[in-house]
Amino acid sequence: MKQRDSNIEKLFQKLGLIRASDLLKKEIKNASDVKQEVELPSQTDNPLSVNTEPTQFIKNIREKLSNVPQKASKVGDKKPDIKTGTYNISDTFGGEIYKYEGSSCLRFTNLYPESYKYGNILISDALKFSAKQAKISSPGLEIPEFDVYKAIFIDTETTSCYGGTGTVAFLTGIGYFEETGTFRIEQFFMRDFDEEISLLHGISKVIKKSSILIGYNSKSFDLPLLRNRYLINRMQFPNEDVLHFDLMHVARRFWNRRLSDCSLITVERSILGVKRLGDIPGSLIPKIWKDYITTGKENLIPRILLHNEKDILSLVGLMAWLAERIPIPQGKGFDEINDKLALMHLQMRCKSYEDAKETAKHLLEISDSPLTRFECWKNLSEALKKLELVEERISVLKEWAKEETNSVIPCIELAKIYEHQLRDIKIALFWTETALKIEPANRCILKRKERLLNKLGKVNYSLFDGIDVSE
Repeated sequence: MKQRDSNIEKLFQKLGLIRASDLLKKEIKNASDVKQEVELPSQTDNPLSVNTEPTQFIKNIREKLSNVPQKASKVGDKKPDIKTGTYNISDTFGGEIYKYEGSSCLRFTNLYPESYKYGNILISDALKFSAKQAKISSPGLEIPEFDVYKAIFIDTETTSCYGGTGTVAFLTGIGYFEETGTFRIEQFFMRDFDEEISLLHGISKVIKKSSILIGYNSKSFDLPLLRNRYLINRMQFPNEDVLHFDLMHVARRFWNRRLSDCSLITVERSILGVKRLGDIPGSLIPKIWKDYITTGKENLIPRILLHNEKDILSLVGLMAWLAERIPIPQGKGFDEINDKLALMHLQMRCKSYEDAKETAKHLLEISDSPLTRFECWKNLSEALKKLELVEERISVLKEWAKEETNSVIPCIELAKIYEHQLRDIKIALFWTETALKIEPANRCILKRKERLLNKLGKVNYSLFDGIDVSE
């Protein structure tokens, strides 16, 4: 037994281990040492006072803690100078302090005169954007008046690109036209999470006065995010009746045919002809801001502010571009064939049939593409049908049938017109037979022929020999 204890003791010493019982003895000894260091007060001293001189152990702890790196202070968190009452410009990035109920954020203001051009686009042309152009850009939007003076352009920079309950808009930029035609951009910037209330209050003042909110993907991202942040902070959304106009959906309707994507940067480069140099990718902005509030590194914050500012200028620039191009007759405001086609389809959807007719005719004059011409013939025929221009539609359909000899659509449409509108069963049967030559097994065409023959009393088709249907 003794030999075993001896072996265990040697093993403990070799491994540098300490028995639990020895640790307990050491703690008791240390406690007694600390007790001896506390001197009892003398009778002449205050009976409530004790010697609070720190022990060597506490001094060592304090020394180690003093060597731990401290978190950088929040940029812009310095108190104002006692004498002047102003903040250091470097602390606020050139902005001003905006306060509300004990919370404060930074506000930046930039003014652009009426003559300012973003790229080659005069941004004040956006004021020409009318209700008719809004209806063409967004079919289904019913609005009697579209006053850009009452509109605000909004863009947010957030802590995540994917949204969600925990996502916060740490930077919100709002642009609007003043009565003088000057375009004003106000940006509200959070230096930390506790400044969100002041940011929301700041943008509330602007949103309350507006009747139209214009953004880019704001229908799915910016607006739901802001509504959620107001709700979480127990604040009322400032304007429940505001009309929402999302330019991303407008861009997709016009340029989805030819652009690789319809992101704001792509549309800005391809349509407005503006190339940003040294711009920060939007996907990196959340990380940069989180690094800023963690480490205090502020060197990239001005570039985030500039990115947000340019996003807003792109919004107003895009609206100015559309305001200038859409009203030009026959779609001649658009340079690309695909863009003219998109305009023609939008004119049809918003029931601007006269405009769609003119655009389709112009496209037929300038395009040799079979697919493009097919779309134009089809939409031109439909527009003439809606306008009830029967004779002109017959002429167009005959020309279409002559050009596209393998298409049954113009033949069937002509058969319908002669059967139901002109009540000429013989010519209706002729065009039905023409369609059957193209698609002999088409059951719908066979049924149409059978019905027409029944109407004629099953008259022999030879009776139609010599009928001139070319005119």
